[in-house]
Amino acid sequence: MAQIPIKIPAIGEAASASYDYVDLANGLGYTPFYLGQSEDTTNGKEYLLTDSTLIKSSEISRLGYSEELNFDSSGFNLSRTVKGTAYVSLVGGTNTANQSSVTVILYKVTVAAEEVPLSSSLVMTHAATGGIYYLIQLPLTETIIKRGEKLRLSVTTTDPATGAAAIGIDPAGRTFNIDAAENYDSQSKILVPFRIDI
Repeated sequence: MAQIPIKIPAIGEAASASYDYVDLANGLGYTPFYLGQSEDTTNGKEYLLTDSTLIKSSEISRLGYSEELNFDSSGFNLSRTVKGTAYVSLVGGTNTANQSSVTVILYKVTVAAEEVPLSSSLVMTHAATGGIYYLIQLPLTETIIKRGEKLRLSVTTTDPATGAAAIGIDPAGRTFNIDAAENYDSQSKILVPFRIDI
């Protein structure tokens, strides 16, 4: 009579993952995060990074202010490593030829709410009427984002001396206008490279 084995091996869960060939070739996978804003009576206005374009912000654009806006992701469920160059695409519009600017920097925010820079800060300027399209490269320091930590994209805007400028902060990409002469896109995002462990 055959004996029943004392230890029965556990059957692993079936899983599949698909990657672009280029991702595998350079060992990186890019994840898009869209700039957005929420607002409620408890927390007021909060700026966020979301991976969904189905969300509509309570404001389509941020207009007429010189200020620092911190866009936060939710806390990570698993540790991931950022590596390579992040790309920030900020879109908007202006109704003046006077110079406006944005400064961006990417942080890791620890569970203790400490900001750890992942990139240097970069300043981009614009001095023309019409659409504003910033494409900003942020070389990153290779860093582990631990469980519970989050990403923060800090965007500091400087308004022109006269007139107005705005950046889009709506993941759904609805259009807005400053002077009713032209509609501007509102979908701004950052592409963050994460190391693929194969």
